[in-house]
Amino acid sequence: MIKTKFDTPHLNYIEISPEKKSDIVLIGLHGLGDSATGFSFLANELGNNFHYFFPFAPLNYFNVGCAWYMMNKGLDGQGEDIKKSQELFNEFLKYIIKIHKLENKKIFLLGFSQGAVMTLIYSLKNPNYFSGAIPLSGYLFQKEKLIISDDAKKLEYLIFHG
Repeated sequence: MIKTKFDTPHLNYIEISPEKKSDIVLIGLHGLGDSATGFSFLANELGNNFHYFFPFAPLNYFNVGCAWYMMNKGLDGQGEDIKKSQELFNEFLKYIIKIHKLENKKIFLLGFSQGAVMTLIYSLKNPNYFSGAIPLSGYLFQKEKLIISDDAKKLEYLIFHG
């Protein structure tokens, strides 16, 4: 597998390409205090059958890692951070789809902890980008405010917590 780091105006990311072309794309969103560097170990664990993208969350978490939202801001502050991170992720996703020619690929979104929160919210709001979503050890942030479309109800989910 070939591992490359890219900087973009949206979210920086690590791409790990398989030795043989793959029509299956896995985008992995790390948890609080981690980074794409730390989370990209998944490519070694899951194998050479996927084309991987691991974006870095946009917020600095006390100089030890990254965050999609800061936990110490209360619900309103967290909601604002999540909204901004979702907007940056949206631009990132459109960018990698265009640059890496992913239009006809099977794209799966996987997230751990805060990455799972991002995975749930983004995939429910934008189900047409994905073949499925895999949130691990997360939760649905402000579920009472979320409107779930018929397309989102058709999306395949594999949800784990433990």
